[in-house]
Amino acid sequence: MRAYAFSRRRLLGGGASLIAGLSAPGVLSAPALAAPAAFKLNGGRIRPTPDFSLPPRYVACARPHRATGVRVEQKTLPTSSGDKVLIHNYGHSGAGITLSFGCASVVADMVAKVLVQMQSTTRPMVAVLGCGVIGLTVATELRRRWPKLFVIVYSQHKETDLSGITSFKAGGQFEPTGAFREYLDTHGHPLPEMATFYNYVRRSYQRFFEIQNSGKRQLYGVARRANYTLREGSPGFEIGTPRDVVPAPQEGALPFARLNERGKEYSTFLINPTVFLPRLVLDLKAAGVGFRQKTFAANEDWGAMQENILINCTGLGAARLFGGDNKMTPTRGQLIILPNNNPAALNYFFSGGCGNDVAYMFARQNDIVIGGTWEDDKVETDPGACNEVNHDKCNAFLRRVRRVFDGDTASCHPAS
Repeated sequence: MRAYAFSRRRLLGGGASLIAGLSAPGVLSAPALAAPAAFKLNGGRIRPTPDFSLPPRYVACARPHRATGVRVEQKTLPTSSGDKVLIHNYGHSGAGITLSFGCASVVADMVAKVLVQMQSTTRPMVAVLGCGVIGLTVATELRRRWPKLFVIVYSQHKETDLSGITSFKAGGQFEPTGAFREYLDTHGHPLPEMATFYNYVRRSYQRFFEIQNSGKRQLYGVARRANYTLREGSPGFEIGTPRDVVPAPQEGALPFARLNERGKEYSTFLINPTVFLPRLVLDLKAAGVGFRQKTFAANEDWGAMQENILINCTGLGAARLFGGDNKMTPTRGQLIILPNNNPAALNYFFSGGCGNDVAYMFARQNDIVIGGTWEDDKVETDPGACNEVNHDKCNAFLRRVRRVFDGDTASCHPAS
């Protein structure tokens, strides 16, 4: 795929109910939202502004960015004990949660064909490599389709401690931030491969929609959210998401005490990773999926593994383990976590629209996440170094988003 013209240094019930209780993926049309010419968003009701003076907690992580987009691909892996099936599923950049169930569904389609080929020759056994949102949703989708299929999830992290996993540190909005830009040409127009990307988005949306409407959404940390932006809007929704998933935004006066200029409101989901990932682990264990802690090496003897279907969901480590892919880079993100003392009312997203200086604010069930940095200047470092917190950078975008909520947006809009 061709390089794009955008700057990357931008600020941007219990048991196995999810496995067993939801329908197969499909395309779902989201409800249309009317947008009168003169309109006050949120019915003119003022939404509370976060208390930016509360004591912050700082987090940093390295996104697994892939320069040509997501890799979902089946290969044959020759080993000392014979050929194995290798399925890659990595390179989701800042959109891992958003794309997770969609890519997992495509992986399961691949596995379905493999199972047909193996049914008369050998017992199929699946190893899911990686315990982040990509690996866990793949295991969930496999168990949902095949309740008796042998599945084990391998991870260097113990499944009872997910705090070191990149997706656990994510904000958790349904929006394909970052990843969609790899499907644009140098003029910012969609490439033909965008149809594949949209397929991932649609399939994921269907599954999260089912969770939202299953009566168990609180167990999974899934909630419907309004996302507000300034009048420039969000490219992740405008370009990276098909309209039958997230419809055209309402436009009108923003519903905040000081920030009340004209802006936009999108309808999307919160998928809180601090709730969602542990819930998936519980469901998988209840459904008989095994977990093993193991660190794989680049020269791993894959033939020594009992499993004959390997699904590579290891994020930044994916290319290193199997070689042949030099497109992966770690891009550091910085987050500030504030308490949410009023979750019943402070229950919306704000994702900017402030040119290159945007920072997002996600109000979750138990906290508020402020972030949006994307540091490509760290790509030559070890991925672990991308987890170093930069307090000055964090405090700078905290001040920025605070100024925006104070109504100081003069520097946000390009000169007309």
